Amino acid sequence: MGTWLVSLTVLVAAIILAALAAYLGGWLYQRSTRGVDEWKAIREGNAAVGITMGAVIVGLAIVMRPALAGTLPPLSGRLAADLPAAVATAFALALVLLRSVIAVILGSVGIWFAVKLFSRLTRDVDEAAELARGNVAVAVMMGAVILGVSLLLAPVSDVIADAIATVVFH
Repeated sequence: MGTWLVSLTVLVAAIILAALAAYLGGWLYQRSTRGVDEWKAIREGNAAVGITMGAVIVGLAIVMRPALAGTLPPLSGRLAADLPAAVATAFALALVLLRSVIAVILGSVGIWFAVKLFSRLTRDVDEAAELARGNVAVAVMMGAVILGVSLLLAPVSDVIADAIATVVFH
């Protein structure tokens, strides 16, 4: 399989995973903002909800990026030596997909947990109610929490994905 075909396959997989990650992130975020119908609020032009939902999508992309960045990881050891090139390439693609799925799961759960924890720590502010009212200041603060956590999760997610992939593929 040519390098361009492998790269195209990874690109298509990345687009599909990004769309699924955006959906999953939005679904999990809705679970953390009780009493707010995010999609209805967005349809009605609530910028505050749009900002936080956008932050979730960008945050998941930040966490996923290490899994998709650069070249395909090489297979090492006996596995690589014993496989034909096409099969080794298929394993490498599977490794990229596995790392991406792990990143999406860890990113989604991490963002959900951070939002829940932040909301509990700031008891004097009902973030969900403020977002429903369109409070952009609260949205920017929540977006910063989401993006900050995502930046911190990305390298951790990459290390965890590497460890799991090593067990599975080596």
